[in-house]
Amino acid sequence: CQLAAQSVGRSPADVVDFSKLGEGGFNRVFLITMRDGFQMVARIPYPITVPKYYAVASEVATMDLLRSSGIPTPRVYGYSPEARNASGTEYILMEYVRGTKLSDVWDSLKDQEVVSILRQLVQLESKMMSISFPAGGSLYYAQDLVWAADTPGVPLEDKRFSVGPDTRG
Repeated sequence: CQLAAQSVGRSPADVVDFSKLGEGGFNRVFLITMRDGFQMVARIPYPITVPKYYAVASEVATMDLLRSSGIPTPRVYGYSPEARNASGTEYILMEYVRGTKLSDVWDSLKDQEVVSILRQLVQLESKMMSISFPAGGSLYYAQDLVWAADTPGVPLEDKRFSVGPDTRG
């Protein structure tokens, strides 16, 4: 709660609820609610997720790169790719995005709505595929690679990012 509150400039006393949203293949996901109704998500990798450092660091950098390229992704408020922090585990604190799951409404959509959605998906995929990378591997903030790897990785045009080791270890 302390880390979540600090990541958005709040006091830990502002956190009024911390509840589990769900579990996936690699993470547990929690919803954090502040006194004024502001909500955010905390993602914590399972202990068996390896290598945690690279998985967390790469996911955060990838979301930032996509967001800066005009692709809608949740804003990251804070993260730690290593367990040496107040929570004792790696984590990502990010924007909570409200909405309806497409799978919940897909069967009720009219043909014109389906075509519109598919066009939007193709546009997003086209934007993603237009991002060029100087090497194969996973994406990181350059500062995270300097901390964890023997080499700084291969820098992108935006020097905040580098391609480094594959997150599969």
